[in-house]
Formats: sequence, structure tokens, C-alpha cells
Amino acid sequence: MTGAADGAAAGRGGLPEALLDEVRALRGEVAELRRALGIASGDPFLCRRDGARRYRVSLRQWDRMRHQPGFPRPITVGGRPRWRLSDLEAYENGSA
Repeated sequence: MTGAADGAAAGRGGLPEALLDEVRALRGEVAELRRALGIASGDPFLCRRDGARRYRVSLRQWDRMRHQPGFPRPITVGGRPRWRLSDLEAYENGSA
């Protein structure tokens, strides 16, 4: 007995090869979405709370700020607004 579930060939770390194939496919899809949205691979996203913490303001003040002209538009991820850190940094530097 090899220890692999249901006789599936074990891949890296003892995980079934089929599961590893699914992970590889999902990574490819994520990479395609990042390219389509113009997101650098290491570009983190900030939620409302993280944005408010970054600027040391309340959530209410953050919500006011985000509606100001020139403020970066959020990207909706899972139905929730997220801001690219690079967009916020560009806004801070006046190049947005």
C-alpha cells in the first residue's frame, strides 16, 4: 500500500496528482485575471479598514475620502471594494 487515496498517484508532499493539477489550473486562471485587470503580481489590495488605518482616519472619514475627485476607484473582489496599494501610493504622490 502506497498511502495515496483511492490508488491515485501521489505527487509532491503526498497530495494526489489530480489535486495538484487543479491547483496549477487555478493559479493559471488567477494569473490571467491579474493580467486582464492590470494587476502586478505582488500588488496587494486594501479593504476599507486597512485603508483607514493607512491614513489614520476613521471608517467614516475613509468613506468620505473615497468619494473625493481623483481618489482611486476600488476594484470589487468577492462583492467588496478593494484598493490596490499601488493606486493609493500614486494618489499620495500626486500622480494618480
